Amino acid sequence: MNTALEVHGFRRERSGGRAILALVMVAVAAIVGISWLAQVRLAEHTRHDLAANLAHARDAAHTALRTWRAEEEQAVTVWANSPAVQRLTVELLAAPRTHEALLAAPAQARLRRLFEPLRAVRPYHGFFIIAPDGTSLASTRDANTGTPNLLLAQPVVLQRLLAGETVTSRPQRSDVPLADQSGELLSGRPTMFVGAPVRDANGEVIAACVFRLDPAQEFAALLRLGAPGVAGEALAFDAHGHVLGRVQDGGRFSLHTDAADRAATAALRLDPGPTGPGHLLTTAAATRSQAAEIDVQGYRGIHGAEVVGAWRWDDAMGIGIVSQITTQAAFGALRTATRTIQALTLLASLLVASLGAWFHAARRRLQAAHGRLVDVIEFTEEAVITFDVTRHINLANPAAHTMFGLPALVGNRVDDLIDDAVRGAYIDCLDNFVASQRGALARAELGTLRGRAKDGREVSLEASLSKHRSDGETMVTAVVQDITERLAAQRALQDSECSLREVIENVPIAMLVVDGDGRVEMYNAAFRTLCGWTREELPRAEDFVGRLELPGPVPGQDTSAGVLDLAAQAGDERPRRARLECRDGRWRDVELRVARLDGQRLVVSINDITERLRESAERDAMNRQLFHLQKMESLGQMTGGIAHDFNNMLSAVLGYSKLARRVAERDGHDDIGGYIDAAIEGGERAAELVVKLLAFSRGHPAALEELRVEEVVEGAAGLLRAVLPSSIELTTEVADELPPIRADAVLLDQVLVNLGINARDAMAETGRIAVRAAFHRDWQGRCTSCFQDFGGDYVEIAVADDGGGIASEDLLRIFEPFFTTKEPGKGTGMGLAMTHGIVHDHGGHIVVESSPAGTAFRLALPPMGEAVED
Repeated sequence: MNTALEVHGFRRERSGGRAILALVMVAVAAIVGISWLAQVRLAEHTRHDLAANLAHARDAAHTALRTWRAEEEQAVTVWANSPAVQRLTVELLAAPRTHEALLAAPAQARLRRLFEPLRAVRPYHGFFIIAPDGTSLASTRDANTGTPNLLLAQPVVLQRLLAGETVTSRPQRSDVPLADQSGELLSGRPTMFVGAPVRDANGEVIAACVFRLDPAQEFAALLRLGAPGVAGEALAFDAHGHVLGRVQDGGRFSLHTDAADRAATAALRLDPGPTGPGHLLTTAAATRSQAAEIDVQGYRGIHGAEVVGAWRWDDAMGIGIVSQITTQAAFGALRTATRTIQALTLLASLLVASLGAWFHAARRRLQAAHGRLVDVIEFTEEAVITFDVTRHINLANPAAHTMFGLPALVGNRVDDLIDDAVRGAYIDCLDNFVASQRGALARAELGTLRGRAKDGREVSLEASLSKHRSDGETMVTAVVQDITERLAAQRALQDSECSLREVIENVPIAMLVVDGDGRVEMYNAAFRTLCGWTREELPRAEDFVGRLELPGPVPGQDTSAGVLDLAAQAGDERPRRARLECRDGRWRDVELRVARLDGQRLVVSINDITERLRESAERDAMNRQLFHLQKMESLGQMTGGIAHDFNNMLSAVLGYSKLARRVAERDGHDDIGGYIDAAIEGGERAAELVVKLLAFSRGHPAALEELRVEEVVEGAAGLLRAVLPSSIELTTEVADELPPIRADAVLLDQVLVNLGINARDAMAETGRIAVRAAFHRDWQGRCTSCFQDFGGDYVEIAVADDGGGIASEDLLRIFEPFFTTKEPGKGTGMGLAMTHGIVHDHGGHIVVESSPAGTAFRLALPPMGEAVED
């Protein structure tokens, strides 16, 4: 018996040995083929991923460079176009083009004070106002003023600025010592500039406004984005193929801006590398003709090593960006992986070839493996129960005893472990599984079921079934896991989610929740109250971003960029300002904050700050009005003091001049009498000016009486006709049934005659002056003199001319004492200051309307018995 079994077993082994030998040969061939294919695919994927990474690094640096340049050029354009910079530049252009004269010019100090706050918030290290001939009209440093500007070294940049373009220069050596990050001054430290044209009132370019930047601070940060990984490097080069800057060795930055550096690193003209036809660039012209390129075949870099890279040319700034990495670093992992695959292939082949020898040993080890399987089942945390078709348990591991709290399970029926309420359904499921026509190794999942422990405690279970044959009998093995705590945790999570939704819904600040796919999960009540939109109307985050005006948007940009921008802002403590379009078409100013609710979802809070901004604007306007009133009061006090002292001196001058004239007449010195008369005439004119100054500072005691507006207009017209030439036409226009006013007739005549004389001086030899009177109910306006809003019923007396008008920059100053636009000797600058005081003493206001077609001074005077509202 034993011999027969042994022979039968030997024959089976020989037959199985031949089959195993064939299987080993097929398996080895398959392993070798799969290994070769894996190496080919791995190399393709490596080159594809390498090209993508290089392109990403290159595009990141290029995009950052363009964004940075656009922001800097926008900022300098705003300052170059400001009226203050334009006015001060015109003043400097009028000054002598010498170092001393430009330093002494008042506009020099005013420009430095104007730009000083800007340097505190922008990364600027100085400024220049450059004349068309290249001279620095103004600068942060005295030594640079009145000298040729450093930008003459880049004539194309200066030409583009003076042609009306906004330009960012390339890095170059500074002509003065600059501070490094430690604060130490270093000679020849690199610098670069961003500038915009300064235009006059006619829009013509008169100069360039330029700010100095630190390339080591600004340019280096942008270039670091182009270094792919720790072993990669990024280069910036000019149109001649010379390297301007280089980031390498994990972020270390170096600049090459002098002749020696450029000669030593003219590496963009190297010959092609030995590994293939690819090379970086042979000439700068080739660079500029190729918008973007990638070479992963290999070429020689500036240090002589073989590299792969990607590059892009930026025509606007004249700079190329290169992202590259050595082939050793780029393909090192691929070589290691290839060698690993080859080693694994050899090892697998050896293993497969050894399977035949191990087969018999494996059979001998089968029993030991069975023992280990028993150990695994015994010590596993899941309950393992095996039962027959009658549902009697014949195997149960310790975890099953612990789970159900029973000391013995073998021999009992599995029905006793299922809760009474669901027992029938689960028994039917077990019977159907046993009776099914599935194979001997069929499996099934029962899902979640309710079990009953010995102590009566109900537990939630999750079970999977497997059916197999053992000694001709069908057996079922159930692997059961207690998921009671997991289900409780899920319910707690759901309760927490509901609580969170309730909190968000009742928060008084508008909020919305966005999931990881960009869908809006919910809006709270405050959001619906703020803007009126519902989740059905704005189902996705980009729909919400489409209703926002974010700072610095690009017209027509994809709203998905705004969604990514919101996600990138998550965790930032600072709010972001924006404007939100409401459902009714209104726009509200809001502050946005973005926080991550969990790994994917975002919570966006929207705080309405519209009213806060309005109150802030009103408060700023009131502060400006108060400052103006305080300035006028101070000028009045100063004028009174000066006029009083000046009047005392004039009295002595006039007295002695009259005595001198009497002595000259008595002694017959007629030849000096004319000189003395001229001196007396000048002194009397000065005395009249002093009277005006005293009246402005102390106020004239007005003799108020009831006046008819018609008589006031006719009286002023009569006075004006005496001083107007015949070539100027004077007309009057008075409305019917004007209410009387309460005023001082002399002072009112003085105001109207002064306005008429100013109108005469504003015109050429011919023209037309109109004096009009009308009545306005509920006149709402803003006083040009005191800058206050007024409203109510007013009588208007206006003096209008068809002269050339008043310049906009002078309109805000015409009521200041001693300010005049007339030629020297033709005006004192006190006429409109007196007009301001007289009209406001009468409770009125002045509205000035001016254009190139003429100017109208409209006096708003309250009628008698009428209340007005300031």
